[in-house]
Amino acid sequence: MDARIKTMLWGVFVVVRYIVAVVVSFFVSMAIAISLPDFLPAWTSNDSHFWDFMWLFSVGFVGVAAGSLCLPRSHQWFGSLILLFLGLGFTLFVCCGFSGDDSGALFPLVPIGCGGILPVVIHFLLRPKSESMSVPLEPLVNPQ
Repeated sequence: MDARIKTMLWGVFVVVRYIVAVVVSFFVSMAIAISLPDFLPAWTSNDSHFWDFMWLFSVGFVGVAAGSLCLPRSHQWFGSLILLFLGLGFTLFVCCGFSGDDSGALFPLVPIGCGGILPVVIHFLLRPKSESMSVPLEPLVNPQ
C-alpha cells in the first residue's frame, strides 16, 4: 500500500476516533449527571455545597476519562485536554444560557474543571515517551 494512502487512512481513522470520543464523553457525562442523584440520594437531599461539588466533580472526571479512552494512546493526553475544554464550554453555555440570574451560574465550572483535569494529568504523566503523534508507516497489524 502506498505511504500516502496509509497516511490518509490513518488521518481519517484518528478524526473518526476524536468524533467518537466527543460523543462518548457527552453521553457518559449526561448519564452520570442524571443518574448519580438516584444512586446516591444523600448527595442531593441536603443543600451542601460539598456534595454538589462531588457530584459535578464526578461528572467531569468520568466524562473526560471515558472519552479519552476512545483515542489512540499517543493522543490521549491531548484529546482529554480538548474534551475538558469542550465540556467546560458546554457547561458555560448551558449555565449562562438557561439561568435567569447570574448568581451561582459559574459554580459548575470549578468542580467540572477539577474533575476533568485529573484524567488530563494522568494521561500526561503516562503518555508514551516518544511524543510523536505522527502517522505510523508500519501496518497496524503484523501479517506474519
